[in-house]
Amino acid sequence: MSYSLIPNIDDVFAKIGTTNKYCVEFGVYDAVSDHTVNLVRKQGWKATYLEADEKQYHQIVFNCMEYPVKVVKGFITAENINQLFAQGEVPKEFDFLSIDVDGMDYWLWKALDYKPRVVFIEYNGIKVPPTLAVPPYKSDYVWNGTRYMGSSLASITKMANEKGYELYGVDQWGATAFYIVKEEFHKLGIEDNSVEKIFVHANYGVEPDGGHPGPDGEYLEI
Repeated sequence: MSYSLIPNIDDVFAKIGTTNKYCVEFGVYDAVSDHTVNLVRKQGWKATYLEADEKQYHQIVFNCMEYPVKVVKGFITAENINQLFAQGEVPKEFDFLSIDVDGMDYWLWKALDYKPRVVFIEYNGIKVPPTLAVPPYKSDYVWNGTRYMGSSLASITKMANEKGYELYGVDQWGATAFYIVKEEFHKLGIEDNSVEKIFVHANYGVEPDGGHPGPDGEYLEI
């Protein structure tokens, strides 16, 4: 069996099991329509959400009042990510992490000292394998709405492998990749998880390159 589309979160945990049912998400939109919402609202998971925008932070706090969620306000960088996780009382090892900040996702995961078992992370679906492409690190980077919005699937997977993860799938829009810790990967029955096999080109807009206009930007081949 090979997998080319991002699997259902529930199906994955049905196969690998859960430990502490703890999840972390940053790049949270409203805590109502995000990757972790069903885990928290319907399955009783605990969570930490990180948000930089003042208005959005208060909206998330309001939306999570009835749930076991800690909301931390802060602009996440490679320098402070571990501090913000500690502030949010995140366990050193936990079940699920979702990263979606449209830019420095690669560098944030690389800097993280915590060990989630499953990771969602946005990738740049315009960069076709085996292209290695990572935006140079900028601590104050904010996405400007162009197609310059993250790292290639090949680069993220290379880094993920070094951190002890295997690529499992991507979504049908060519936007988000799904990684599992190596020690759990055998439970999923995947024969070919190569980047070339699993890659899906960006197709979430009306334009050929994913729907976001140019210009593109500078990348590192790492």
